[in-house]
Amino acid sequence: MRILRHTCILVAAIAALTLPDTAAAGRRRAPHESPGHLQFTSPQVNPLALQPASGATCNGNLLLVANTTSNTVDAVDTSTNLRTTQISVGMEPVNVTFRPDGCEAWVANHVSDSVSVIDTNSASASYLKVIETIQELDTNGATRFDEPVGIAFASNTKAYVALSSLNVVAIVNASTYTVTGGLTTGALNITAQEPRAIAVRNGRLYVAAFESGNQSELSVCETENNNNNTDNNGQCTMGILDVFTFAVNPNLPGEQKNIVLNPDVPDRDFFVFDTTTDALLKTNSGVGTLLYGVAVDSSDRVYVTQTDARNNVNGIDAPAGKGTRRLLDVALGVVAQCADGARAIGSDRRQEQRVDAVLLEQRSKLASFGLKRADRRGPHERIMEIRD
Repeated sequence: MRILRHTCILVAAIAALTLPDTAAAGRRRAPHESPGHLQFTSPQVNPLALQPASGATCNGNLLLVANTTSNTVDAVDTSTNLRTTQISVGMEPVNVTFRPDGCEAWVANHVSDSVSVIDTNSASASYLKVIETIQELDTNGATRFDEPVGIAFASNTKAYVALSSLNVVAIVNASTYTVTGGLTTGALNITAQEPRAIAVRNGRLYVAAFESGNQSELSVCETENNNNNTDNNGQCTMGILDVFTFAVNPNLPGEQKNIVLNPDVPDRDFFVFDTTTDALLKTNSGVGTLLYGVAVDSSDRVYVTQTDARNNVNGIDAPAGKGTRRLLDVALGVVAQCADGARAIGSDRRQEQRVDAVLLEQRSKLASFGLKRADRRGPHERIMEIRD
């Protein structure tokens, strides 16, 4: 790496590539959504779904694609790769999941707080039409089926729907399209924030909490206690009065601001339930800080796409006058270095190697869990043991 001195460098892992479309030159493109369409930036989880190609009652060459910002689902014939029809659903569809027999597809509408049921039986008169809308309303007609995202089927008659803002997974009777037991006593309680991605395999329901955290927090205690921190990287570098000062002066000059681990804060990331009894079998920690997707293989190995912001490692502020300060934001892939004492980004080779290794690991890391055994397969994959 080239050494630069007396500078503050910000390196952002952002790239943009624009290629000319010669075929579309001089032709105006149709808008993806109508003028004035309100955008909600709803989170997609499995926005594409393939109908079972064989073995199911209803099988074929059908691909369904959720168009989140236009409130529609496209039906694509995979034998020709052509769209056959476009289906209007609720607001901001983010997930499409086929029933195990392939005869229905359920679509989670994140903003309209509903699930649209599409008939995917090609022999039916209502083929590729919405035949039912699943909601849960209170006595005043207000929705309680708030912000559905992930959908998974335990069978053709039982489904799970993750309601991200409520931190619960609703159980739905797939025959009557009603919520089983309501959302107070009948739903699965997720003791973490924003369950989104869910999956069912071999009698187990797997639930990933999107904002799972890692016990890290700002080093604020009721009383500042720097005198007991010989390494100056302690748990209580600021007191409660600094919180009030923050409202007036957010930079808090002269204070050491650390990100530390609080062992009293729970770290609950990933949940496993029995689909027969709906009993919680296992809660896992240490998976990551943002969990995006879940996939399960036939051997009960579960793969979770995630980011792991190591705030407690990279959020340590160097003491004043003792060299450089380095900030690493792993989730965005940004490295920042500012010189305090005319030092350069290339002058601390050990820190550079650590940062480069974390970024490399972050780009492709999968946390992997096995139900049968524990193992470790290198820096990009962690395999944890889940016992019944």
